[in-house]
Amino acid sequence: MKRRTFLTLAPALASAAPAVRTTAISIRGDAFYLDGRPTYQGRHYKGKKIEGLLMNSRVVQGTFDDRNPETRSKWKYPDTGKWDPERNTREFIAAMPEWRRHGLLSFTVNLQGGSPEGYSKGQPWRPTVRSAPTTWDAWNGF
Repeated sequence: MKRRTFLTLAPALASAAPAVRTTAISIRGDAFYLDGRPTYQGRHYKGKKIEGLLMNSRVVQGTFDDRNPETRSKWKYPDTGKWDPERNTREFIAAMPEWRRHGLLSFTVNLQGGSPEGYSKGQPWRPTVRSAPTTWDAWNGF
């Protein structure tokens, strides 16, 4: 597109309302429904019916940040040499469509962060939601 054409169309593009998408989630009996249809409709796995189940992935580190300056470098990216919590969350969100293509319908996140080393004994990092200090941090003892 030529620059002049872009500049002419830019105001119209900026004011265009984004398409609204909605998903209706319901539970009927012990089955989950998305948009009025049971999840995994008619499907089985290893001989077991999975219709109506809501499989999810627990991705505690998808929103992780470490507020401890002494441990932040443990999570640095190899290509930049620094930790970037915004990038961490962007990459988590960007991967969701691929997981969806493989059948994953939901995610469990933990807004307290978590333990990036699993259930390790020493946990000196200060996991938190990616944000400025808030009452949430006070509630977590930080």
